[in-house]
Amino acid sequence: MSTRATAEISSGNDSTSGPDGDSRLNFGDDDENMVSESKNISVQGHAFETSIIGRNRDKHLRYRTRVFAAECLSYLPEAVGKNPAHFDLSLARRKVANEQASGDWLVLKVQELISVAYQISTIQFENMRPIGVGLLSSVVDKFETVPDPELPGHFLLEQYQAQLISAVRTALDTSSGPVLLEAGLLLATKVRAF
Repeated sequence: MSTRATAEISSGNDSTSGPDGDSRLNFGDDDENMVSESKNISVQGHAFETSIIGRNRDKHLRYRTRVFAAECLSYLPEAVGKNPAHFDLSLARRKVANEQASGDWLVLKVQELISVAYQISTIQFENMRPIGVGLLSSVVDKFETVPDPELPGHFLLEQYQAQLISAVRTALDTSSGPVLLEAGLLLATKVRAF
């Protein structure tokens, strides 16, 4: 039995209820210190304490979920494979028009991909920004030579220059950390090519 459980039993509290026998305060063991202890909150009323603890825990879980989603998304350009229809807008449109495929080609979703990557690269959490900038770098790698079928002589990514340059400027800010600076410099070298 853990020392915490022994202390709770000896003090008259079991681990399934709070200090006053209120089971609403039981959030389980907090091995990662994700949730602050209710003893440290100097506000009367268990409902208020519970809502503060729950809100703090929700914020942390939402952050971890965002990081996980961003990391999963960053693997997408590589995960789709080497099928040319993923990287050729004309070919992807022809396959969809001929009903040869479901229409789940990466090139058809490049606008949404760049939009989400840009949002991640400029998010308030600096630890997530390198993921977004890295995703933008991957998108540029995959689509830098793809022509725009609607504008002959131009590349598909030219219409996204504003987002790409803004992400570079945000990453190269003087207050950015070294990981973000590195990702921003890498993206900057790729963006100047077109």
